[in-house]
Amino acid sequence: MPGLRRAYLVLVRHPGMTSLFVTFLISFVLVPLKAEVQKNVLSLSLQQFTELALKRSQRSANAVDALNSSRYGWVATHRSLTWPQLSATASKTKSLSDDDAGTKVRTGMDQGALSLQQPLLTGTKLSVDSTWTGTKTETDALGVSTPSTTRSVPSVNASVTQPLYVFTGNDSLRNRRKANLQWDIDQDSYRSAMLGIEFDARSLYYNLLVQSETNDVQRKKFESSKLVHQITRALVRAGKLAEVELSRADIRNNSDLRQIQNTESQLEKLMNQAKDFILASPDAGLDLTSRLSYQPFQVPLEKLLAAAMENNPNLDSARCQMALAEIGVAQTREGDRPQLNANGSYNLSRNRSDVSPALDPYGWTVGLGLAWPIFDGTQTYLRTKQSELALAGAKISYATQESQLKVDVKNAYLDVKRAEDQINDFEPQRKNGEETLEAMRLQYRNGLTRLTDVFDAENQMLELELEYLNLLGAFNIARDQLKVQVGVDLNSLAQGSAR
Repeated sequence: MPGLRRAYLVLVRHPGMTSLFVTFLISFVLVPLKAEVQKNVLSLSLQQFTELALKRSQRSANAVDALNSSRYGWVATHRSLTWPQLSATASKTKSLSDDDAGTKVRTGMDQGALSLQQPLLTGTKLSVDSTWTGTKTETDALGVSTPSTTRSVPSVNASVTQPLYVFTGNDSLRNRRKANLQWDIDQDSYRSAMLGIEFDARSLYYNLLVQSETNDVQRKKFESSKLVHQITRALVRAGKLAEVELSRADIRNNSDLRQIQNTESQLEKLMNQAKDFILASPDAGLDLTSRLSYQPFQVPLEKLLAAAMENNPNLDSARCQMALAEIGVAQTREGDRPQLNANGSYNLSRNRSDVSPALDPYGWTVGLGLAWPIFDGTQTYLRTKQSELALAGAKISYATQESQLKVDVKNAYLDVKRAEDQINDFEPQRKNGEETLEAMRLQYRNGLTRLTDVFDAENQMLELELEYLNLLGAFNIARDQLKVQVGVDLNSLAQGSAR
């Protein structure tokens, strides 16, 4: 233990302090530590924590629900453009009429119908209707009953309408294109949400690692200051140090106590936030098994920019919004144009009656139709202007997002490179800190410096290690932020660069 080693150095320099050393030994070594064994401890690596966040967090659940809702709408739109619709109706009625002159007519009618509507992507509308009708009539005139039956088994009516795209475009294809673009936008929103969740989860994990190490460093500093305070108090009582040294030790000890209280509170807050993020039990413990690491970042900025322009979900969504606005302009411009269509129909009836011969009349028609809204009170003009402004706004939004994305990628790249340079330059500082600590220990053994100076050198070395851990955290967070901007895994880009 560091405390035992420090107490031993004090005993060597000051043999008269044996009683203090024995007290320290009893307090920190011989007294058993009481530790409550925590149950339901979740041991999670960085990848496991991220996967849990993507699967179980409330944000991911909302993103999945929104995507599924959009998918249902997309499928429904596609089916409305190509799938047939079949419907059936049926009815049964009875009636009685009496002319108050001795004649009563009782009528019973049964009807049934099937209707088939088949849309096509060419804009064609095909309709087929089949009806069945049966009528039974009983006439009672002055006590004489005369029954009759009429049936149509069945009658068929078919019609087809085909727009002719001379002055207008195909709205069926446009609607399919709009549905696909909206589906792309919703998928981009989902991908953006999941990238954000992944980034937040990884950043929270990094912060937990750094805060946990910070807590350990502050605890070691507090133990050092507490031991220094005890030794200083003994030396002051022995008359070997001035009273002011004890006051300085008090200030340092109280300051370190406040620091450890603050770091423990901050660590507990982060733990609560992490458990809430993955919807873990508040009573569960978290054991972080991953450690911060560093690998040189070798993807060039030009490749990152090109990948971001192609894969960033927000920029892709802006492109889709611009395409939707272009379709809107094309549709509104056609509001007052002539609409041509070719149409045809065919009908067949099979009439069966017990009072007349069987008949199967049929007929057909073909023709051309023209609809031309000559004047609509300038509504088409106004709506066209409105859609053109919407298109201009979509183009401006796309250009703005594209420009901002380039800035964000460059800034994230600078953050990565800055952290990388600081990590690479840190090794000489660590070596100097180790050499300084060893020199202070040697001077203390030779009586050339105070014990507090040795503790200060050790604390400085701990702070250097903590600073290095903070640099690793900053590097990994900046790298993950760059992934959010680019929209793809950076490892795949790094492999491409290596090839």
